[in-house]
Amino acid sequence: GLDLADNVQVGSGNPIRMAAIVHEFSSDNFDFWAESFAGTALSSVWSNGQFSGTPTIEELNKTTCATVTGTTEKGAVAAASVVTDFSATTYRIEMFILPVNGTHAGTYRLHARMDASSPVSSTDGVIAELTLAGAVYSGSLKRYVSGVLTTNSFSGSTSAGVMPGWFVLEVSSTNTIKCYWRDNLLLNQSGISAAVGQRFGFSLVGSSSTAKAAIDRFRVQYYRTS
Repeated sequence: GLDLADNVQVGSGNPIRMAAIVHEFSSDNFDFWAESFAGTALSSVWSNGQFSGTPTIEELNKTTCATVTGTTEKGAVAAASVVTDFSATTYRIEMFILPVNGTHAGTYRLHARMDASSPVSSTDGVIAELTLAGAVYSGSLKRYVSGVLTTNSFSGSTSAGVMPGWFVLEVSSTNTIKCYWRDNLLLNQSGISAAVGQRFGFSLVGSSSTAKAAIDRFRVQYYRTS
């Protein structure tokens, strides 16, 4: 049943409105696009692009996930029409990583800044690569310009335990890239070459023939140009 929430009068006897609707109108053009991997296969906005195949869609722990089992990398590239107007402000590309059977055992990659017509991150683009082995994390940022690779290593460490969390690639208007795992800053790299394009995607790979990598959300947060 119901009981008193407070043993003193709240609000000096005035009505307490707890279910009022508040209307907010934003003028900063903030927007987002998200994929929850609902259904039994990737939605039509994704293609396998540069990858040998796309992740499997399956249910884990009562949530639908994109998964890859084994040591063959699989991934997907979002259609150019998904986000068409990244502005000159900061934007984020993110995936929410889940442990499988109580552990992490895989490598998770966020692909960004790929060419609009030929989205191949190992030709022109950046790849934020996070490797998880239980609670231990490491990785790097790989930058390709006309196929020429530059690599910057992450500040790896060990988490307090094996937990799910957001892996984030953040790109600023001044061509600085930051990467985060569960709000821990992995890299703050300035002087990145200007973007070739705006295409983005993700890929996963297990650390062994039986290891499974899983994510249950993919999200882009950005500011529209109009």
